[in-house]
Amino acid sequence: PEERAARPRYLTAGPWFARRGFVVLVPARRGYGQSTGPFAEGYGSCTRPNFLKAGAATATDIRAGLRWLRRQPFVDAGRILAAGQSAGGFGVLALAAWKPNGLIAVMNFAGGRGSPADGENCGVRELTAAFGEFGRLTTIPSLWVYAENDKLFDANLARRFYLAYAKNTRARTSFIKTPSFGSNGHGLFSAPTGPAVWGPVVADFLDSLDIDVSAGPDPI
Repeated sequence: PEERAARPRYLTAGPWFARRGFVVLVPARRGYGQSTGPFAEGYGSCTRPNFLKAGAATATDIRAGLRWLRRQPFVDAGRILAAGQSAGGFGVLALAAWKPNGLIAVMNFAGGRGSPADGENCGVRELTAAFGEFGRLTTIPSLWVYAENDKLFDANLARRFYLAYAKNTRARTSFIKTPSFGSNGHGLFSAPTGPAVWGPVVADFLDSLDIDVSAGPDPI
């Protein structure tokens, strides 16, 4: 709970997208920051983890944000992207499986669950199966980005997750392994210098979706 109280604000990643014409929403899911409601994304015990349930809870809160976005007159309700890091990355893949209106693609940065400490995961088999199930239900493109030195989900483990997903999906998907980043690549997306690494990868992905990736001035 103490770690969830200081939620990331993506003060570098958000402007990166805003400079390219995106409206950026950073929702606070239940149990994070000063949000109301209890933490809803628990996966149970390490001996019997339920990652599908946990991912569904994450996706529920993200989808609430999407419903609000689609009602705003300044938003193109038919062209929405979702990006997430760590549990959020896992959550946007769960979200894509639900096929919400207007969502055209998702970006998973270091997504996963079930790592109580660096180098440990208490449910690799169950987590891999959950990724595979998301892939089976998803029809929109996805981008996966993991750093070589991610201490929660190392490159080999991340590749295993991706292959389970890609084997089952009918949608276009790509996996990018970046070089090691800092002391722990798990925080690549939210790091102040992260866009220098993931920016070109995301720009290529956006270009493949026929979205203009030319950067404008800093947003006000």
